[in-house]
Amino acid sequence: MSSATDERVALHEDESSVLVHGAALAPRPSFDVTARLGSGRLTTVDVRFGRLPPGFELDAETRLVAPSAPAGLDSERVYSVGGPDSLTEYGVALTRVFEDVDGPILVELDSLTALLQHATLDAVFRFVHVLSGRVDREQAVLVASIDPGAHDEQTLATMTQPFDVAVTGEDGAHQIRRR
Repeated sequence: MSSATDERVALHEDESSVLVHGAALAPRPSFDVTARLGSGRLTTVDVRFGRLPPGFELDAETRLVAPSAPAGLDSERVYSVGGPDSLTEYGVALTRVFEDVDGPILVELDSLTALLQHATLDAVFRFVHVLSGRVDREQAVLVASIDPGAHDEQTLATMTQPFDVAVTGEDGAHQIRRR
């Protein structure tokens, strides 16, 4: 099912994963996750596959999974991994996050395009497939993005498969495809 919208994308209660097809620097659409996660306090897990931008800071309700973190970040909320080619380490770190956090979780993956520069399509697909299943079991939400201009149609189709919702388009005119 597909629909067009320029407003917030509301996830249904049974939808746990979203892939946004958008350019790397384009802002993601905003999502209403209350049907799945409720309206209470939400912990965001920021999963990065590359360097953090200068001046990066964590807000009080965010956990970070990344290859490196600037000195001074609260180490209880930072889960270090070896790098984007260490997908097993990312999986272990995310398992620790699910064990450590009490309450609803929103997992935001850095660009899958960046990850695909360091790992094979098959490895990234398996990682995302396993992660989306885990997120669904944990009653969490996963949001990821991919740059459609950087990949062929086959790669985009493959990487869209594990997600419940795909959001395409730009400049506020988004197409939403639900599984």
